[in-house]
Amino acid sequence: MICVPVFLAIAVLFIDFPVFLYARFVGKDSSPGSREILLGSLVALISLVAVGLVANYSDVRVEAIRPILHFYSEDPRGYRYVLLLSGLNVLYALFGMLVYPRRRRLDLLLLPPIVLLIAYTLLKTLIWVHSH
Repeated sequence: MICVPVFLAIAVLFIDFPVFLYARFVGKDSSPGSREILLGSLVALISLVAVGLVANYSDVRVEAIRPILHFYSEDPRGYRYVLLLSGLNVLYALFGMLVYPRRRRLDLLLLPPIVLLIAYTLLKTLIWVHSH
């Protein structure tokens, strides 16, 4: 449950955004965000929302699903961190794919705060994982 959003956040922070900044400073045209980041983040976000809904509104007796639901009920903070991380990854990819080709200056103003929020949330998520 945690692996996909954390992996995509690390990819955004250490691969996608630095390559975008390098291309921007060199003068080449490169847009931040990619279809892969968007699809992976959307799948993770939808599955996390589904887990939250099932954990809140049903009494599941299937033993195969209980460990996944235990992730939600064990510590809701960890669930919220991973959910926020996945949502920020989707926001980063959408801004890079939809806003950047049309309004580059607006996107250059909005992307760094999103990347800083991804870094902060990733740090909080990794601290939470390490403490549990």
